[in-house]
Amino acid sequence: MGGHRSADELLRDELMENLARSDLSMLERAIFTYELQRLFQIENPRAGRGGDRRSPENQSATIADWSVACAERTGWSKRTLEKMAAIGRHLDREAAAALQGSSVAHSQKDLERLSRLPAERQAQLAAVVIGRGVATIRDAEAALAGSAGAGAADPDDAIVASFQRLWAKASEDARARILAVIAEGDA
Repeated sequence: MGGHRSADELLRDELMENLARSDLSMLERAIFTYELQRLFQIENPRAGRGGDRRSPENQSATIADWSVACAERTGWSKRTLEKMAAIGRHLDREAAAALQGSSVAHSQKDLERLSRLPAERQAQLAAVVIGRGVATIRDAEAALAGSAGAGAADPDDAIVASFQRLWAKASEDARARILAVIAEGDA
């Protein structure tokens, strides 16, 4: 059979290896965990949620099997992995990219709260977290609502957050070109 491994197998191994690292933020863990779950579902399209597993034709993998394998490798509980995957599934990728390095990226509580919201609202809150330097999603919601002490959100926050999302997606070449434009003063 040889040592040829598919791209999906290599990706799965890379994700598992990354999850075992201690320096990951909760945000990265949530996204990697969801990607593992998604990859399992792609590799096991007939995976179900139980049923008659006595007959040979029905002894396929179940959706929960991904978390068993991952739990063995990472040492985390199945429940923790499933919770992280649910957060990762519902996080808007642009909002997540903007939040990298923020205090929210390290808070499971904030990420859970954010993941329950529509993508547009997630982007708005990410803009406030980054643009105003607020520490929590609750503080960002208060700032957007204009509650006492928080003040109204600065309209430039959305622009800055949009730029940060684009910068996170930009290739090295695109970043160099952006920096050249800024240096020339044409921006």
